[in-house]
Amino acid sequence: MGRIDRALTREFGVGLINVNMLTALASVVVAVGVKNIFEININQYILVFIAAAIMPFLSYRQLLCYGVSIIPFAEGMNSVILWMLFASLIYKCPQSIKFNKMIYALLLLLIEFINLLIFDGTADYKLFFFYSSYLLLFFYITFLDINSKQAKGMLMMYLLGLASLCLIIVARIQYTMSLEEFITAHGRIGFAEIESNDETGYLNINPNSLGYYSIVGLSMLLATIKYYNISYVWKITLGISFVIAGALTVSRTWIIILVLCLVWFFLQNSTKIKYWIGLLITLFVIIQFDLLPHDIVDSFEERFHEKTMATGGGRSLIFEQYNDYMAKHIEKLPFGVGTLVINEVVKASHSPHNGTQQIIVGCGILGFLIFFAAACRFYRKYIQSQSDPIIMFMPFIAASLFLQSIQFLSPFSLILPLAMTTLPFKIKGNVYQHK
Repeated sequence: MGRIDRALTREFGVGLINVNMLTALASVVVAVGVKNIFEININQYILVFIAAAIMPFLSYRQLLCYGVSIIPFAEGMNSVILWMLFASLIYKCPQSIKFNKMIYALLLLLIEFINLLIFDGTADYKLFFFYSSYLLLFFYITFLDINSKQAKGMLMMYLLGLASLCLIIVARIQYTMSLEEFITAHGRIGFAEIESNDETGYLNINPNSLGYYSIVGLSMLLATIKYYNISYVWKITLGISFVIAGALTVSRTWIIILVLCLVWFFLQNSTKIKYWIGLLITLFVIIQFDLLPHDIVDSFEERFHEKTMATGGGRSLIFEQYNDYMAKHIEKLPFGVGTLVINEVVKASHSPHNGTQQIIVGCGILGFLIFFAAACRFYRKYIQSQSDPIIMFMPFIAASLFLQSIQFLSPFSLILPLAMTTLPFKIKGNVYQHK
């Protein structure tokens, strides 16, 4: 652990990431891994305690790094951990939190609360409690005024947490039936289809969500790789973790966006010989040792030749169902029907499979304008006045594109990865020195 600590802190500086923090993250990974891989019934609140025990002993700057590293595991314990994280950040923040930074979250929560009150049915206010923590943290992270060093520390810790999550899910398949059998059977990785894991506190992550996490992690790594003074072993390990998990989802969206990200990366670094040499060596090793499973290739080919390809796996039909409902209920357009009760109200065949549509149907035109206003403010504050390399846009664009094929506001776990893609904009040329 000491070597890991030194490898991570030699650039970030002593005090930002330390061995205690990494040990705490490792404890969370082991506990969540044991529960999900071996199906040992560890109480969700024990996991929350393991994750939260170190929080009181961390400084604000350390808590930012540690906090984002455990965000991927919130779904694998109890989402109350995010309320604990948010409350700790507010308490430890050396400066008062400006109300106008959180106004976007508060307005969206007000819209949701009103929709729950007028919902003709039994509303689950417990879900509203958890939903609130995700939205508050989304805007808190998005509008963080931090320097380059802090942004890099948070990014690296988040990537460690996200890669660990991917490895846990892959290890689950290896433990239950072996990866070879799984690939041969043309399976799609994801816990949602496993009935024994439908209990609270298990990682019920479907293939689309896992593909989204994989793309977020890989695009963030590619966009910021040259800004980290860490060994290539670490970079390659993180990259392989994301690629394996993503490939096993056999997601068409994942493979399309992956290719776009790789093309973007190599075009951006067309003069960097070391990257092209690395690519040639990688291709040679894969071909020479036949490391690319043919069944994975066949699975992707089948997915692109399915009858549902014309409708995007039925997504266009679902998109049409929600549009038809809103066209027939114009009165719902201003405030939506409520994100948490959208299925019960619309009674469509599936949940929305388009993040933008989910915002409009769930939160209304007003909700969409709130997100748009937040985006405009972020652009003016963190992008317009700076000269960030164009590749820094890769994570945000990749995540946004992927969200157009899945959801955004629900499941809640899809919200925060998009907020994390704003951190690369704060790595280079950031004028803020919030410590």
